[in-house]
Amino acid sequence: MFSFTKVPNDTIEMIKENMCITERIKPWNISSYPDNHEYIKTPFEHLMYYSFFYPSFTKSNNKRKLYEILNNTFYSEQIRNHIETIFYKIKRIDQILNRFVRNYKWKKSKTFDNNVDLCMNDLALYRAHTLIVIMEDCVKYTFRLSDIMKIIHNALTHHYEMFADPQTIKNPYTNKPISEHNLYNIYYSIKYSNYTMPILFHLFYIIGFNDKKFILDNEVFIREETIMSVYKNLSKSSLTNHIRDMFDKYKRSYTLKVDVDFPTDKLNEIFYPFIESYLFVKYSLIRYKTLYHRDLLTKKLIQFCKQSPKFGRKIIRMKPKKKDISFITEHVAYAKLIVHSQDSTTYPYDSNDSDTSDTDSDSDDELEVQINEVDDQTDELNEQMDELNEQIEDMNELNGQMDELNEQFGEMDLNNDQDDQMSISVSDDVASLNDQMSISVSDDVASLNDQMVVGELVLDDQNSGLRYHNVLNPLTLYNFNGEENTENNCDSDSDSSSIEEESRTFPYNYDSH
Repeated sequence: MFSFTKVPNDTIEMIKENMCITERIKPWNISSYPDNHEYIKTPFEHLMYYSFFYPSFTKSNNKRKLYEILNNTFYSEQIRNHIETIFYKIKRIDQILNRFVRNYKWKKSKTFDNNVDLCMNDLALYRAHTLIVIMEDCVKYTFRLSDIMKIIHNALTHHYEMFADPQTIKNPYTNKPISEHNLYNIYYSIKYSNYTMPILFHLFYIIGFNDKKFILDNEVFIREETIMSVYKNLSKSSLTNHIRDMFDKYKRSYTLKVDVDFPTDKLNEIFYPFIESYLFVKYSLIRYKTLYHRDLLTKKLIQFCKQSPKFGRKIIRMKPKKKDISFITEHVAYAKLIVHSQDSTTYPYDSNDSDTSDTDSDSDDELEVQINEVDDQTDELNEQMDELNEQIEDMNELNGQMDELNEQFGEMDLNNDQDDQMSISVSDDVASLNDQMSISVSDDVASLNDQMVVGELVLDDQNSGLRYHNVLNPLTLYNFNGEENTENNCDSDSDSSSIEEESRTFPYNYDSH
């Protein structure tokens, strides 16, 4: 067998050697050339054919060599057409043999003993167009398209501290890289399915699945997809840390203070939608997107504080021998926070950015000073609140003691009620006796007044004089009627003295008194 090289390196090389024998293309010799050849008429034409078929063919360089020959101006059009025809015959035979070998391997290859997908669901439950079968190392593996898409996405969005570091797409069962031809099979299976083609995998396909060129040409897209991948796969601890960092960096927008003991699960659930904008502001390489999400996040936080001013507070309710602690969780959901859209002029791309940044930094410093003062005042108020809480606890203890004393007084009140009933009965008896005594005394006095003689006149004819005897009522000695009685008494005295003076003869007989 004729050959240009001693040992053929590939199947296409063997096909080329046989094709050269069929076409009578022999090694070039300056003194001789094939006789009676159909298209080789001169030694120069023989050299042209020989220069193309002499080097060994490989799957990676045969197309490039054909491209060089077709663009070489020293080759005539007739020779180029003959070389192209021979090359197509070689490639056709190579493809037929490859298809035959592939079908033979496919029938004889083993099937990986696994009837479930990566989520441990039975593959028999899915339709055929949602599955893909690939063969690696003569073993057939069945995947769901959604699972293989996740594997590809995780490999292409792999990062270190948000810096792109794409990894080789590997078979999850063997941890070996998936061959290039299977990557093409996966790409076209996704393309002709109902799934949306991942943007990174499409870019990876365009550059021929070249890892180094992929990161050089598409770093911005990789970063954007990495941010979304990080956002969707945040753990509880990292999510809590991002939320706390967001509170610290946006103090002017988020003015509320969440208690340290606030439940982290509830906090993560409420502020998870805010973290998407926060991550784009922090890590995005697209300036417009960064400005847009910063403005959106700021306004959302301001609206949240306005519509939920009491969120995050701790409420302590003091009870006897018990302390009830709760937190205010009522809030307005992220989707219901209305934010007015921004004009395109909000994000200018001009040289004035440096000036505006300087003024913004000055205003930020002033605001930070004011914020620090407010924080100091809030700290003082918190200390006062702590002291008040301690006093409230002491008062609650006193209230407990008062409740015990009230119980004791309640027992004593029962005894006092009985004593009051006895005193009321005694007082009633005494009042009835007093009434009886006063009535009897008043009756006796009235009868005495009726019997007493108010006055008596005695005439003594023998002594020829008028004798006046005034027998007074004992009760009239007391002035019961005020000034009237005194005046009457004075009048009576004056009248009696005048009568005696007129009736007495001179000289007066004082012995008669």
